[in-house]
Amino acid sequence: MGDAVSTLADGARVTSFDGHVWQLEQPLTPEIPLHLHLIVGEYAVLIDTVLASTYPLIGHFLDTAGVRPADVRIIFNTHAHHDHIGSNRRVQQDTHALIAAASGAAPWIEDHSRQLRQFAFHHPDIYPGTPEERAQIESTLDGEVRVDILLAEPTQFNLGHGVGIQALSVPGHVEAEMAYYERSSGSLILGDAITGTDWPFFHGHMQRSAFLSSIARMRAFAVNNRVERALLAHYPVMDRQQFLTLLDSVQAYVTRIDQTIIDIVRGASDCVDLETVWRRVCEQMNKQLEFRGLLTVDGHLREMTAAGLFKRVAPDCYAWVGA
Repeated sequence: MGDAVSTLADGARVTSFDGHVWQLEQPLTPEIPLHLHLIVGEYAVLIDTVLASTYPLIGHFLDTAGVRPADVRIIFNTHAHHDHIGSNRRVQQDTHALIAAASGAAPWIEDHSRQLRQFAFHHPDIYPGTPEERAQIESTLDGEVRVDILLAEPTQFNLGHGVGIQALSVPGHVEAEMAYYERSSGSLILGDAITGTDWPFFHGHMQRSAFLSSIARMRAFAVNNRVERALLAHYPVMDRQQFLTLLDSVQAYVTRIDQTIIDIVRGASDCVDLETVWRRVCEQMNKQLEFRGLLTVDGHLREMTAAGLFKRVAPDCYAWVGA
């Protein structure tokens, strides 16, 4: 589906699609890839800058694509997580590009301590983290930047030479996330709008209903538009049918989380607290006890309580009501 044109250091490689869309892949873990993308028309744009450690590779990536730093006019962030915005500051310094992101993503891009507080250590009474863990996350970020362009649908950018970017709102994994569609190549580029399901920890979603709505939206978009390939941050390249199959499997995964939580709360003799539900969900779904899973379970509990399945009888303590 693309031509690998160069292998860089530490297992990173560059792939070209149709000459206008380029992908840089580096291993996030031995099993999980991490991608950033470059779109080239009369000028170029980057989609995400991933980790601070990626920065030395980005110059080689641009060279391989025949793009000068000054040709990069915009850095589009899919969302504000640390492994997607990590080289924003230095890449912006090299290129003088504008930073673009969904308006709801700006607070985390512009204030990394806020991101850590609201994302990684959102329930310090349950999961305070360790100084080593905090330092590890902070090391993936090279510095804060101001967001210059606040994106909302139906934003489109004409890059020239028939190349264009359309921004699509796909919240759920986080409260504000954008996908990008390059129409001339039929490339749909996503960050974490569709999360990993077979990782040793929960990749996570903050908003269950929004996440499911984004899955449905991506399905409809792939059916109704020319999608030659889906380029996701943590998945291999997929054709349209592979992408649709993935969406079905992720939707089933969310249903499995729902049912696991229901069984735990319904089976309790009294109310059951968030920490207990989180620990039992992780145990039953064979996931590590980790902050992303805590965020996911908390979001499911809140939505299912609002839907009338549970009642909240004390702070972060839930009892079965049923339907």
